[in-house]
Amino acid sequence: MYRNGLAAEDPLRHLSRQNPEPHRRCKRRALTQEESSRLLQAAYDSDCDSDGASPGTRALLYRTALETGWRFNELKILKVHHLELEGNPPTVTVEGGYSKSGRTDVLPLRKELAEDLREHCMDRLPAAPVFDMWPSAQGARMLKGDLKAAGIPFKDSLGRQADSQALRHTFITNLARSGVHPKTAQTLARHSTMELTMQVYTLVALDTKEKAVNQLPDIFPRERAGNTG
Repeated sequence: MYRNGLAAEDPLRHLSRQNPEPHRRCKRRALTQEESSRLLQAAYDSDCDSDGASPGTRALLYRTALETGWRFNELKILKVHHLELEGNPPTVTVEGGYSKSGRTDVLPLRKELAEDLREHCMDRLPAAPVFDMWPSAQGARMLKGDLKAAGIPFKDSLGRQADSQALRHTFITNLARSGVHPKTAQTLARHSTMELTMQVYTLVALDTKEKAVNQLPDIFPRERAGNTG
């Protein structure tokens, strides 16, 4: 109200923000490149439909989430006319009414993904959904099944889950690891604040620093002359 001019002062200005991390009920992790490939391969290799989704459709759905950062709920309302696959670059439009941020964004697609989406949507009308989606519980069960088939644990040793939101987390993590500027990553992730993006970037930076430190030469002498004991 203070920011919008509806109050003369901010009565909460003395309060500091709390750290939400200890209170998070669900922690996610990013899949490695090798795990992402195994997940897609497991979906392709499946010899049956899962909850009404064919193996090829499931693999394309996972790939779209991994390469765009779209949430499953957003993919559920994605229509063919949101895709501009003949452009250079090919793009997808996120309508503000369905976006978590409330903004309408036009985002680029990788050309390889655009080609697969073009083939997938070839017989679909512009107003048709790109993916014939299912209720959330079915989608979660489907992903768990494909993770199991790929030999990827749903939870790692730290209790972090590899659920559908983890595919989005993987996308943002891959941007960080590829050296994409945080501001660009914020735009691609459609985060409302830089703080949300930097949470991932900070973790990646720490991981990179750890690897760098572990690459230092071992200078500790294995055989020490004399015995001071």
